Amino acid sequence: MSNEEQTLSSDEGTGFPGYKLTAAREAGGLSVNQVAARMNLSPHYIEAIESGDFDALPSLVFARGYVRNYARMLGLDEVLLVQHVGGFTSPSVPKPVTTVPQDVKLSDPRVRWSGWLFLVGILGITIWWWQTQYGNGEAPAAEVVAETAELAADGTLKLPALNDGEQAAPQAEPAAEIAVDEPELPIQVTESEAEPQGLSQAEVDALAAELSQSSDAANEAAVSAAPAEVTEPVPAGQARLKVSFTADCWVEVRDATGKVLISGIRSTGNDIDLTAAAPLKVLFGAVSAVERVEVNGKVLDKLDGGRKNMARLTLP
Repeated sequence: MSNEEQTLSSDEGTGFPGYKLTAAREAGGLSVNQVAARMNLSPHYIEAIESGDFDALPSLVFARGYVRNYARMLGLDEVLLVQHVGGFTSPSVPKPVTTVPQDVKLSDPRVRWSGWLFLVGILGITIWWWQTQYGNGEAPAAEVVAETAELAADGTLKLPALNDGEQAAPQAEPAAEIAVDEPELPIQVTESEAEPQGLSQAEVDALAAELSQSSDAANEAAVSAAPAEVTEPVPAGQARLKVSFTADCWVEVRDATGKVLISGIRSTGNDIDLTAAAPLKVLFGAVSAVERVEVNGKVLDKLDGGRKNMARLTLP
């Protein structure tokens, strides 16, 4: 056994031999900050390792790894030093043992009495609520008592009088009597409303021709009045792209310089209409969601995305 191993073995009962790391570091002319920089650790961690204060480190697993790397860097026996790490952390405080509550059986008299008391309480609350709602002998609002209306001798219908406190329906207009069997007034037909006399066949044909000419003239006026769609000319070296969608679709559009013009998901109503330097490179992630593709006023054929439902286009 070497002198270093004998020394480390003799230190097992006294604590972690961090002084060995300190001595080796100072012998190598290294400071705590230099060691921390080499190991990418905080100087506080290096001091904690040398003093054996492993509670200041994140966990025991990290502590062993730090000690192993530190010993390896200083040329010490990393195995013997790591063996001293596990036994010198602060002892964990034992958790108090709690008693497990005993299962309550349904046959327990306390359970049965509790259930009966609960049911009696629910029944009492129900009776109290019913008495507060209908305790005065009044019928529920949902019930409608039908009363017979009386027909007077003069032909009017008398409605039953409302009781005190009752209110008529808001949509019904107050009226004491509703007249019935009103006498019909004679309908007078003026000469202007009398049935016209029959027209001759020649007059009917002339009238039909006149109506047809009026209809044709109105249609021509409507067509001429409709604004014609104006297609703006595309500048030289540019391309205009218009795309509409029926569902969500990932779209990426780049111009001739490789600049990303559009990159994201487009859906129904979120169409594309842009003009940029040609040629345009377009990527559709869901070809089945593309309804229409138009380049410089020309509509392209239906795209085929293959099994992956994707398409890459260079337009025009």
